[in-house]
Parts: sequence; C-alpha cells; structure tokens
Amino acid sequence: MISFPAGDRQTPMHMHTVKTTPYDILRREVSSAIWLETSPDLLTAKSRIKEIASFWPGRFEVIDRQ
Repeated sequence: MISFPAGDRQTPMHMHTVKTTPYDILRREVSSAIWLETSPDLLTAKSRIKEIASFWPGRFEVIDRQ
C-alpha cells in the first residue's frame, strides 16, 4: 500500500527506515574475550556495560559487527 500526503494524490510519501547496527559486548580477560550479549545500538551497549560493571568489574569492549 502506498501512502499519499494530504492534498497530494500523485506523489507517494517517502517512508524512512532507521537501520540499526548490532553491537557485541565483550569482557576482556588476560588472553581471551568473553562474549556477553548483543545490543541494538551503541548508546544501549554503553549503558549495559555500566550495569554489568557495577557487579562484575573488568575491562569491556563494544564491537561493531559491520
């Protein structure tokens, strides 16, 4: 189905889709990394690291899958 703006029945309304890139959250160990979870965006990943670090201190990384 195509949507048209009010008053204009010849030009379809442009729909914009926000594409998110998944980010992996890792906890770094001495010689390895532990995958913890995937986050839908960078802001959420940073927030999750703060939450996780509050009960499991350590060094964390966020990896962009692209």
